[in-house]
Amino acid sequence: MKEFITRQYHSNLPKESSDLIKHAGSASQNAYLDRWGQFYENFDPQKTADTNLADTISTIQTKRQNGEIKWSTVRQYKAAIMFTLSLAYLYRENPSLYQQVVAYKKLVDIERFHPFFNAVTTPALEDNYEELNNWKSSDPLITKQLDNLAHEKNNTSSSKAKSFPDELYNILMKDTSPNMHWVRVFTYLNCRLGLRPNEWYDCELVSHDYYEVTKSQQGNPFFNGRFQDANNQPVIHFSEPNDQNSAFTYGFLEKLGVFTFNEIKDKSAPVLVVKNSKLSHGRACGPLRFIALTGFNATEVDLLKTMMGYFDRQNDELNTDGTRLAFVKHVINPMQGKLHYFWHSNDDAEIAINDVFEQKHEDWTNEKNRYLRQGKEFNRTPPVKNYPTLYSTRHQAIATAKATGCSPIEIAALFGHASVITADRHYGKRIHGWGKQQVQPVKEGVMNVLARMTDAVFNQIVSESAPGELVQAVAEQLEQDGVIKAPDSFEDAVKQIMTQYDNQPDVFNERLSHVVKTHIQPIAAKQRDAKTSVQRAPVLNNNYDNGFSPN
Repeated sequence: MKEFITRQYHSNLPKESSDLIKHAGSASQNAYLDRWGQFYENFDPQKTADTNLADTISTIQTKRQNGEIKWSTVRQYKAAIMFTLSLAYLYRENPSLYQQVVAYKKLVDIERFHPFFNAVTTPALEDNYEELNNWKSSDPLITKQLDNLAHEKNNTSSSKAKSFPDELYNILMKDTSPNMHWVRVFTYLNCRLGLRPNEWYDCELVSHDYYEVTKSQQGNPFFNGRFQDANNQPVIHFSEPNDQNSAFTYGFLEKLGVFTFNEIKDKSAPVLVVKNSKLSHGRACGPLRFIALTGFNATEVDLLKTMMGYFDRQNDELNTDGTRLAFVKHVINPMQGKLHYFWHSNDDAEIAINDVFEQKHEDWTNEKNRYLRQGKEFNRTPPVKNYPTLYSTRHQAIATAKATGCSPIEIAALFGHASVITADRHYGKRIHGWGKQQVQPVKEGVMNVLARMTDAVFNQIVSESAPGELVQAVAEQLEQDGVIKAPDSFEDAVKQIMTQYDNQPDVFNERLSHVVKTHIQPIAAKQRDAKTSVQRAPVLNNNYDNGFSPN
């Protein structure tokens, strides 16, 4: 778990606020408290705090055992309760530190939980924390069966579509009601930009020239200090192109054909600067990302400026208190509510959603019956009705990037992921992509992703490449560095690589050494074995036509 507190309260409770607050972002922590608030509102006033806490945990267990909630939901509940218990312990044991955390992280309405913090006993805090910490998913087959049962009961967030289907998009765009105007504008723009909804709070649009000038001034903050940390220090950091690790990774993966970065040719294209969410735990590709609007025409750029102006006015009028959390609560959530109501009140939309669901359910039922007739176990997740949300626009943008040939590294740079595999695992599929990609990452953004690429991810990418491609890429890299001469054959390339690897190991950085040791060395060994076997092959007796000489 990534909550602040460690498993053993007394021995490992952090003593400094810096140790405590670094593990999760303010938005995540307030989301935990919102979830806890839902449990807290159902507490029985006639029962003790300890009993209410135990009942809450028992109810979650019962719902899971009955297949009413998915394991992912259990994990969310678990995180929320463990976080709150951590705060309760801190409130009692270190009030000064507790106040620092609340102030620094801008925890909202925390005072309403103080009666519980005062009433719950220390043994209840410790015992329930330990119990939750030991919760694990059951056998994979049972987990799948319970998840499918919850899915079929529709007690799941899976109804949120991971794309924005063309038909529903067109139905929404044709609507003319003033109440839906900003929802339509948001949908149009974010299906192309793919921001997380809360990132609209403080994004900025600058000219390409301004971006080029500012990026070269290390430490020069963007936009009148908006992108500064709590100590008024700039948070804009680029990975230097001469950083040995990221520079090598960039060049090597390009030689390997994993991706080709297309330089931005249209220098008139403005750049959208986005302050990344999910920065805690290294889940983002740096504090900021930079999206070049190379496919946006003048009308679309003006529309973007209008949307940003609307959000600024809403922030001022609704007094969002300078936080993304308040922006989401007062601006984004009402827009989401309007979109939800639209899907359930528009006849054309309801017909389209029902048609898709009925076809999927028919296919699922036929497949299930076929498995059962054959006596096989059937664990495919049943379909549910999918309703696009504001977040679905981000899925759509990523699906389009996949469909139009963007590499995983470029996708990570465009959408703010630290890992190049995040989008592939968790976001929209390429089959749902649209035909035109209207944005590009800047090179520095790609370098930021490469600088954060772990050895495990690099090795996974390399392991999926063909041996011939690896040998060629390593040879090209070493030839570029002046370590070997241009090879005249595959065998010569392997021979030169291994000769230099044995004689000059210092010229091989850690990642290149891994590639050679793991992938090139076995090829060289096979070549030696093949050559040795040919040299030692016995002279066959011509009396045996089949080439086999009995002993």
